[in-house]
Amino acid sequence: MTSDSGDFVIENLKAGHYKLTVHHDGFADAIVGSATLEARQDLRIPITLAIAAEATVIQVNGAPDQINTENGTLSDSRDNQQITQLPLNNRATTTSPLGALALSPNVQQDSSGNIALNGASSSMVNFSVDGISTANVRQNGALQDAYPSQEGISAVKVTSFNNSAEFSQVGDVTFTTKSGTNQYHGSLFEYLQNDALDASPYGFNGKAPKRFNTFGGSLGGPVSIPHLYNGKDKTFFFADYEGNRRTTAVAQQFLVPTEAERNGDLTGMGGPVIPQNNISATAKALLAYYPLPNVTGQPNYNYENFQNTPARTDGADLRVDQTITGKQSAYARFSRKNITADYANPLLPNDVDGVHNRSLLISYTYAITPRLLNEFRFGFTNVITSVDFPIEGADALSQLDLQGVDISQHPTTHAFPTFNFNAGTGFTPIGRDKAGVTQSKTMQFTDNVTYTVGKHTFKTGIDARRVRYFDVELFLPSDDFGQFTFQPNFTGNAFGDFLKGAPTTLFFAVSSPDVGGTAWQYSLFAQDEYQLNSKLTLSYGLRWQVLPSFNEDGGNLANFDQRNNSIVV
Repeated sequence: MTSDSGDFVIENLKAGHYKLTVHHDGFADAIVGSATLEARQDLRIPITLAIAAEATVIQVNGAPDQINTENGTLSDSRDNQQITQLPLNNRATTTSPLGALALSPNVQQDSSGNIALNGASSSMVNFSVDGISTANVRQNGALQDAYPSQEGISAVKVTSFNNSAEFSQVGDVTFTTKSGTNQYHGSLFEYLQNDALDASPYGFNGKAPKRFNTFGGSLGGPVSIPHLYNGKDKTFFFADYEGNRRTTAVAQQFLVPTEAERNGDLTGMGGPVIPQNNISATAKALLAYYPLPNVTGQPNYNYENFQNTPARTDGADLRVDQTITGKQSAYARFSRKNITADYANPLLPNDVDGVHNRSLLISYTYAITPRLLNEFRFGFTNVITSVDFPIEGADALSQLDLQGVDISQHPTTHAFPTFNFNAGTGFTPIGRDKAGVTQSKTMQFTDNVTYTVGKHTFKTGIDARRVRYFDVELFLPSDDFGQFTFQPNFTGNAFGDFLKGAPTTLFFAVSSPDVGGTAWQYSLFAQDEYQLNSKLTLSYGLRWQVLPSFNEDGGNLANFDQRNNSIVV
């Protein structure tokens, strides 16, 4: 798009490295040999044409100034080479490219590991891939694994201040994916960890078993079918695969009752002797989950082990770009990632978690006139996490001889009652809160129109999202299945009170069924970048959003209406 002042504006250009040639009859050609465009960057390249002498070409060798002088936005970007080649060590723990955000000086993590930007909380930061949201619908912040492989990321841009009206949050993290080109390019990689390279954990005899392999590759280029179709300059593809196989173990140290203490002889810890016939059936059944000591001479633990926590990840991404005409282009991307991982529970069987990530994007761009550009996007990001704890709560209650517990809202939920007799004994508590399925689903439509006239670049658009969540209803440990706390009140020893079945406090939270809700969210924006002169640009805009409450599946959500002092369900 061109303006009356002689500016050439190229909207919606992909991030990457470009060579720019300017030609006009009667003037010498000007060539910018290398210009780097980052994701969502406004890049200005001033060029002065000289009167042509015979066969004159002016080579501009200096790179454009990397200091942002186009607007008041504070941001920084990292390209694929920086994400994959710098020694971040994030592939030591995950296949998510979120680890690359550690390169940005504007990124901080709160105490829960959530990502915050420049003082904005995690709920005030938008996350997206190719313009489609990857935010967690239920908990805000970023979804951990709803992203392509690092091999397929072209760049990531972190905007921490003065975001434009086009984007809905104070801060913004935008990932853009790679596309194919006219040349075939590929990559292969392997990231290895092994216990042969590790030191022994402090206080342990021996090393935790570890076999950790992250591997994969990528391939991109023109779509070509011999004798049928030649996609050079028209149709391109980029595909990648990233897998992970992990055989690791968690080092655990617990303080557990000895054989004599299980049989009621507490004299070794300054307590009484509990007759065998006074030990409750619940205590006998629960102690079957406690191993016997295997370490001596340590004040804070007498049992240690390496608990195996295997994991497996398989992720694949495919992007296809199509140049329809000189004015129209489109691309589509589909990403799929499945994760299966064990997580250790103290004294209880492992959780076996499964995470299914699916995302889709379809984008269509049409340069209607040299001054008018329209871009449409549709996509979704769906993440389903299944936490599988192998013991059903009803079976645990029956096995522990706990009767009369109301679990009518969660008759098949997997959980384990919590028992704590740590006071004065140091024994490790046992229990597992409710496990289940969580979902975060976003379906998104956007349409943006850009119009250039004179020194103004106007942009307006609409964003419509259908968001859905589903989550396990949790309050305190074990909730409906009970939390039993023992103090040295009846026998002078908390473990003695446990053996006799005399808890100090009992807590039950009769919770509602697991919660889920759906909502449609809408927003409109309009903004303008007005170049007053060569040294001053004015950026201003307005965004209007409608964020209604969720329609909860069972009608269990309520708000307090201050106008009439009533509860609205």
